[in-house]
Amino acid sequence: MPPALPDGRVRGLLARGGFAVNLEWAEGALLTGSLRSRCGNRAVVRSATDLKVTVQGRPVRGRRPEQGLIVFETEAGKTYRLSAAGSARQE
Repeated sequence: MPPALPDGRVRGLLARGGFAVNLEWAEGALLTGSLRSRCGNRAVVRSATDLKVTVQGRPVRGRRPEQGLIVFETEAGKTYRLSAAGSARQE
């Protein structure tokens, strides 16, 4: 998260590949995020912390080609929840 904004929220950002993104963070750490797939493309997400990805409450299998990067397939119209891997927070 941006150091100049330790707490914040963004909604409705459009990301490359046909994704709508919502993020909420506090003290520089991700609290929750979502990635809505508009086209069913592969998602590539970079994060300073290890992420857990779920869809409809189920874990999503992804590849981790390098630290801080997760790559996973998506289906059009589905929303993928992002949270810090150690977080107990459920969406």
